[in-house]
Amino acid sequence: EIGLPQNVFVWSSKDVGTWLTSLGLGEYASAFVQNNMQGDVIFLLLESHLQEIGMKKIGDLLYFMEVLTQLHDAVNSWSKMIGQSLSSTRTLPNLQRNGLPLQVVSWNSKEVSIWVEALGLAEWKPAFEKHRVQGDVMFALSEPALLEIGVTKIGDRLYLVDCLQSLHEEVTSWKTGQGSRSEPRQLGGGPTSGPVTGLPSGATGAAAARHAAQEEEAQAAAARPAPPR
Repeated sequence: EIGLPQNVFVWSSKDVGTWLTSLGLGEYASAFVQNNMQGDVIFLLLESHLQEIGMKKIGDLLYFMEVLTQLHDAVNSWSKMIGQSLSSTRTLPNLQRNGLPLQVVSWNSKEVSIWVEALGLAEWKPAFEKHRVQGDVMFALSEPALLEIGVTKIGDRLYLVDCLQSLHEEVTSWKTGQGSRSEPRQLGGGPTSGPVTGLPSGATGAAAARHAAQEEEAQAAAARPAPPR
């Protein structure tokens, strides 16, 4: 048991690092933290993302993707069991409270950067302003385009793409009269508490084996004679 919330979507990047360490993949924990891989984006990860952050060992990569799938299934099962959808504490910004027009396509680059800052991603405001991203093109931004304009953290790129999609759905619902203009929908519900091992069924033994293999590698490296100088 590693003491993380049952709702994976509220995990911080450090929580994700703790989970990785418990799986025997602690060598990648710092890369996940540096790339702001929070619980609300880890299920969006592809093998290409993992390779980008340095997970080059095929065994580790395949193991991670398998355990991630198991974790996703476990979260879905728990959600059904409690009869509540699970989601992130991060929410879409309220446009009116941030002084933004409801006509998103009319936003200038400054208004787009205000929205980016309201997402908690002020770090990337200069990149959006430099590339003059306005409301009439922001929904066309893909993850590769975000990387091209300078959003280097994978977790932030995934979160931005997810928020752009959610905002587009919100705007569409307003146009069809199915949504509320005063309160854009939240990306996630409230956090849920409760312990979770973070190790789906069948993963515990594999994690222990990886820990043992890492210790053997470390001991073997320590026993090797130093090269002649």
